[in-house]
Amino acid sequence: MTQLKDYKHTVAMTDDTTWTGAVPPGHQIIDITFVNSTGNEAIIDCGSVSGGNDIFKNQVIVANDITTVVISKTLSMLERKSVFINDDDAGSDFNGASLTAIMSMRNVII
Repeated sequence: MTQLKDYKHTVAMTDDTTWTGAVPPGHQIIDITFVNSTGNEAIIDCGSVSGGNDIFKNQVIVANDITTVVISKTLSMLERKSVFINDDDAGSDFNGASLTAIMSMRNVII
């Protein structure tokens, strides 16, 4: 049985955010659930490098709602990795949205 691990970012994000060392080696990111507590939708990217979008790109985070982004991606089998939540462009600062998030992972090392 695969045991899930969660990374909870409980401080509201209103702009680009780094989850330093959030993904342990040999863990697959299953999904990230965002809670948007504002009336503004945000369009964000997520990457394994600052400003990147290799995890997902142009994801709409619905205003006053919960959005789950299904991912299924392993970043490394050997080292802990960071995750970068980025605004989809340089200037809109999450469009005024305030997001909290939970990233679910599972161990893929047998």
